[in-house]
Amino acid sequence: MSYGEKDSLERHGYILGKLLGSGAYGKVMKATYRGKDSGPRLTVATKTINTSKLPALYIEKFLPRELEVVRWLDHPNVVRAHSIVYRRGIVYIFMEFVENGTLLKYLKNNKKLSEAKCQIWFRQILGGLLYLHRNKHAHRDVKCDNVLITKQYNLKVCDFGFARLIVDRKGSCITSTTYCGTPSYCPPEILEGVPYYPTLADAWSTGVTLYVLMCQSMPFGSKDTRLVLREQKQARWKFTAFVDKNFSKDSRNVVSAMLVADPQKRANLFKISRHKWLSTANTKALVRSAVKKQQH
Repeated sequence: MSYGEKDSLERHGYILGKLLGSGAYGKVMKATYRGKDSGPRLTVATKTINTSKLPALYIEKFLPRELEVVRWLDHPNVVRAHSIVYRRGIVYIFMEFVENGTLLKYLKNNKKLSEAKCQIWFRQILGGLLYLHRNKHAHRDVKCDNVLITKQYNLKVCDFGFARLIVDRKGSCITSTTYCGTPSYCPPEILEGVPYYPTLADAWSTGVTLYVLMCQSMPFGSKDTRLVLREQKQARWKFTAFVDKNFSKDSRNVVSAMLVADPQKRANLFKISRHKWLSTANTKALVRSAVKKQQH
């Protein structure tokens, strides 16, 4: 970073820190912020996007969408933006800092989760995504990498680089022909390259995410997209022996309702949210059961 860029950010109250991660469209860094009142410094994160190094399609289409979406996000299970700073072709999206990293990293480094833990965390992921859908937007890149864990071990959905509006000016649902997302989390219609409804694509990806929460493995493990598509269409996936033994039929039914190859028969997230497995009463029952198991 040049002295001029550093000086400009400091005038806005920001000091950049260590690199947290990087992706195809930018890098994420830890930072601190202090307002004009000279109070204590606030720890934040920043997504740094160098527009001079990215494809024109991203700059003209996806980046404006992301910047529009992050300005209004306000939900306990969604990462909130702090501010957006432009500096000589570089866009800094400053956002709340989420202390415990990604859900994917947590699952790789910890033992298998109880059904109670999965249900509680899935409810939080679902809450963040339903907030988007109620506001007529889809995420389009739901995956464990895009879920962060707070200091209190609550979950927040992040990374809205592929988010988009799901209705036209008349309020009618529209299909998308942008084939984005992560292949191992993508539904058949995206892998086939046909027009798709973004919210139903989100439902499939959310089903994969819940499967990973429960099994700590992928339902479709091949790196060959054609083979994955065949497995998806033939429903050639199954739960692990651990899940079959330790999780209820209701939990497995929730996953199955989302991993339906035909999007017209796939449950949307509003329907999933009404499933009895996700009721408050069931949460309490699962927690009681988990406590009893720990006592024995």
